[in-house]
Amino acid sequence: MLDDHRITADGWLVDVAQWDAVMREPCGCWWDKAYEDDILARARVLGWAGP
Repeated sequence: MLDDHRITADGWLVDVAQWDAVMREPCGCWWDKAYEDDILARARVLGWAGP
């Protein structure tokens, strides 16, 4: 059967290097322009070196 929701799995094993590579990719976000300066300032404090 395709799409059988009765099938369960305990979890997935993922190679750490693959996980790290995927987690570094941006996934997208948005925010109110009024908060942008605060958000970017916080990002810089956390180590972001963007524009």
